[in-house]
This record gives sequence, C-alpha cells and structure tokens, in this order.
Amino acid sequence: NAATRAAQARGPAATPVPTRTRAPTAPPAPTEDRSVLGALRRGELVVYLRHGQTDWTQNDRELAWVKEMLADPGLLDDCDRQRLLSDAGRDDARAIGETVRRLGIPVGRVVASPWCRTRETAELAFGGAEVARGKLFDTGYLASGSDEWQRYIDALRGMLGERPGGGNTVIVGHMPPLRDAAGVTLAESEAAIFRPAGGDFDFLARTGPGGWERLP
Repeated sequence: NAATRAAQARGPAATPVPTRTRAPTAPPAPTEDRSVLGALRRGELVVYLRHGQTDWTQNDRELAWVKEMLADPGLLDDCDRQRLLSDAGRDDARAIGETVRRLGIPVGRVVASPWCRTRETAELAFGGAEVARGKLFDTGYLASGSDEWQRYIDALRGMLGERPGGGNTVIVGHMPPLRDAAGVTLAESEAAIFRPAGGDFDFLARTGPGGWERLP
C-alpha cells in the first residue's frame, strides 16, 4: 500500500544515539587565606604594640626622674613620676582589645616592658602581661650602641623572630627599640605585625587602633 511504499523509500529507521549525562563539575579547591588578617586568625604572627597615647604634660617630670631610675631600675614601679596614658590612650587600649576579640584573633603570650604606660596598655587591652624586665625597655634613654642598649635590641630581635607557641605573641613596648631592631617607627597606639622566619622576622604591616579590619 502507499504507507508501506513511503516507508521503503525512506530506508531503514536510524538507530537512536544514547545521550550522555555530563558529570558534575567539582567545586574549586579552597585557597588558603594569605592575608595578614588570616595569618593573625591562625595565630602565626608577632604583634608589637606601642603603648597607648600618653599625657605629654607629664614628660618634664619623667625627664627629671630618668637619671635616678637608670641607677635604680626598681623605681620603674613608681608610676607617679612617669609619663602615663591619657584618657584617649586608655580608650585606644580598650578598643584594640575589643577589636582583636571581635575579629577572632587568638592572643597567646603577652609581654610588656616594665614601664607603667606599657603595663597599663597591656592590662586594658589583654587583661595583663608578663613583665619582661631585662628584655624590653625604652631604649631612647640609653646611649645608642652601648652594651646595655645592644642587649635590649638583641633581645627584641629574638622575640620578633620566635614562632608563637599558641595564639599570636603580643609585645607591648616603646618606639625606640623597635626602630633600632626592625627599622619600623610607630605612633602611640599603633601596632606593627611580623612573621617569624627561622629566627629572623619579616615585617608585614602596621595599623592604628581603627585599622585592624583593613589589614591587607
């Protein structure tokens, strides 16, 4: 009949080709956060925090007292003769501590110089510190290049190059020793961040009290 003749004219029916299901694409492997903030959150770094802002109207009394203190370092416990934190410096210290906690930055060992302004900064920001007598000092009051000056500079370099043992190490100190040990200067309440590197160290970044969230 006509339908049969039409089918014969078209030839044999084509065999259907099975369709292939595309395998799902694997999600990209997560990349390590290589930012400074990421390294801080992993507890890998050393933070050098210069003490909070101070009351510079008290500087003359400190200058009058320093020679006596250098002869008897036990006088560093006499806060009434030193330049102390201002109200703004105390606010900065509290804000730094709150920011570090909010950002999930673990803090391990906290060390501070024996001066009252560094100890108070550490207390307000981190709840206290190990007072590192013999390792941290305001070396601006020492003769540059003297044996005592060199001992403090070497001690600070050692601390900057020491890998943290659990949580970031925080050093609360003064600007002169950091400048001489690492070539970094800080304003009051600023922090410098270092990565220990086999006994040496690499400077990564610096930040003021309000800049921790914007670290590179």
